Amino acid sequence: MIAKKNSRFDLERKRLVLFNVGLLGASAFMLAAFTYSEEVIKTKEKERVSSEKIVYETVDATIEPKPQLQQTNVEQETSQEQSLGNENAVSETTTAGQNTSNTGEAGVGGVGPVGVSLPNIGTVHIDLDEIIDIPPIDAEYIGGYVAMMQHISDVQEYPEEDIHLGIQGTVYVSFVVEKDGSVSTVKVERGVSTSLDREAKRIVRSFPHWRPGEDEYGVVRTRVRLPVRFTLK
Repeated sequence: MIAKKNSRFDLERKRLVLFNVGLLGASAFMLAAFTYSEEVIKTKEKERVSSEKIVYETVDATIEPKPQLQQTNVEQETSQEQSLGNENAVSETTTAGQNTSNTGEAGVGGVGPVGVSLPNIGTVHIDLDEIIDIPPIDAEYIGGYVAMMQHISDVQEYPEEDIHLGIQGTVYVSFVVEKDGSVSTVKVERGVSTSLDREAKRIVRSFPHWRPGEDEYGVVRTRVRLPVRFTLK
């Protein structure tokens, strides 16, 4: 026996209608959800902007320290004027001390230690006794270059350790000829070995008095540079 369908309960003909109704309901639900989220976002954005405006207005209302800045500028200008005044006083006092030294009271030819009185410091001694590398009249070994080479040859003692090792070369030495002709401040500027450098310094210290250098004011301290050669025979 075959069951017959009642035309009143046949949903096959109403399928398209039901589908459209469901689609319309889903679309309405999605539209309502998006509309609600946009409203929430706009509300939060308005609250954030209003809070930022309130903060800015509070900050602007508290900034006005202009009179204090003007007072600081005035204090800086006053301190600069005072420092310039002190520098001018020191320079005038130093110039006066140098003029006094040129009258011949400070040493040979008016060159030597000078006493300068500075405010709030006391008396400061300025040493004008400087070392000159190339004066108008250079320092000279008494007897000339040949006599100096002969002296070096006579006093030179070649170190035994350098003889055994076969070490030879030129040691460049600098020293100062003082105003009285004596030799001081002996230094090795470019050496060969420890023992040869030490021997070169000993030779220079053995020099007799030199003829000191001179400038327009008189005798001066002069720096001399000398090569000392060591050659194995």
